[in-house]
Amino acid sequence: MDNSLILGVFFLLCVWVSYLYNGWGVPKSTNHVIAYTSSILLFFIGPGLAFTYIRPSDASKIIFRCIFYTTLLAAFFAVLEFLLKNMGVADINSLIPRPAVQEFDALALSEFFRARGFAEESGHFALFLEVLSPLCFYYLFFSNSCFLPGYLKVICSLIIFLSWIFVISPASFVLVPLSYLASFFFFFQKIHLKGMYQRLAIVGLSLLSLLFLLNLLYPVTDFFYLSVIEKLDSTSSEDRQVRIDFFFEYFQRGDVFNWFLGNGPAAFDILGFDDSKSILSLYYSILFEVGVLGFLILCCLFISVLVKITRLQPRQGFFVMASFISAAIHYYFVANYWFPWLWFLFALVIYLSKMSTAAPVISNGRQKD
Repeated sequence: MDNSLILGVFFLLCVWVSYLYNGWGVPKSTNHVIAYTSSILLFFIGPGLAFTYIRPSDASKIIFRCIFYTTLLAAFFAVLEFLLKNMGVADINSLIPRPAVQEFDALALSEFFRARGFAEESGHFALFLEVLSPLCFYYLFFSNSCFLPGYLKVICSLIIFLSWIFVISPASFVLVPLSYLASFFFFFQKIHLKGMYQRLAIVGLSLLSLLFLLNLLYPVTDFFYLSVIEKLDSTSSEDRQVRIDFFFEYFQRGDVFNWFLGNGPAAFDILGFDDSKSILSLYYSILFEVGVLGFLILCCLFISVLVKITRLQPRQGFFVMASFISAAIHYYFVANYWFPWLWFLFALVIYLSKMSTAAPVISNGRQKD
């Protein structure tokens, strides 16, 4: 079995041990341990095992094609939602049933309703785009397996790009450029093909041109800057800090076992608090609920996936790395481990790593890209 999958199994075992010691008989803790288990099994371990039995050449095109059309559909809906709602025409988002967060009127700069696509909240949809949109750009322009006409590729890219803008996620506005720059740092020695540089330049210049045109209608770049500044000075930022302070206050009160294996899934409920004390950061949340051991195993899992990405073929690895970095950093601000995107990315990396290892070698000794 792949070492990343083994780490996933060990992490899940830590979750269950912590639950059995701390949360047995607590309904909310039971719900959370089921969420941990189903998310990791269904979106990471299950697909990861399935991919190990698929020949590398069989499913790659289908996987990326499904990712692309899924993302494009969600992006198109988000663009339509933003335009219709902010023009006062209709709120098509109300047509989608959401048991947890049905009413959602988040404003940016006290003026614009933020798009949220098919997700519960705008920030969650931003995370969705951060993880999947780089894979879409790879499929469209660099995979050599997308046969759409060039103009359709451009239109699809613009729809995804506009949806990212209309989500108005300050964290995403910072993380996406940062993730691509960091990804280039990882692969700059391997990205030696002129075609790669040319295509990156074309895509980048096209998106910058779109920003320039949008600025003629509305100062979008100021919009990015002001939304980030507003977020830093918002009650949302203060609320996150209060929850982190709660972590530091109560984590040190536990005994040795609580430090080592945590306070159990839904630890805030086990300790007698309501949802207002749930920690909105994956890393603090894991440390609090699953302890130092679970946190270290999760870190090893991230590192294992990172190493696999650095060994992928350059064109592919560049975009997968951008997805990974965005998700890894964004999860400092959210704790929704039950979302499938990060876990599926890990399973996909396992598959791509196998495919890269099995790729044919061309005459100059480099793997075929």
